[in-house]
Amino acid sequence: MGVQSYNMAEKDAYTVYRLNGITYLPHYSEKYYVGPGFGRHNNKGYLVRELIAKGAKPYNEYLFKRGYLHDR
Repeated sequence: MGVQSYNMAEKDAYTVYRLNGITYLPHYSEKYYVGPGFGRHNNKGYLVRELIAKGAKPYNEYLFKRGYLHDR
């Protein structure tokens, strides 16, 4: 038997923002960023300018592809 090939989900580089140890990720289909617990414990999304105004720093991370193109 040969080696089984797995179809890995494609990932792409995206900008994430970190503020006070919390990473904010781009939402899958909307043009805002979300923190931990989004959709379960909170429904607050943040625009890039809001995160930067609070002192968040941008970083690049590889994430599952989003539904639209984010600024990178």
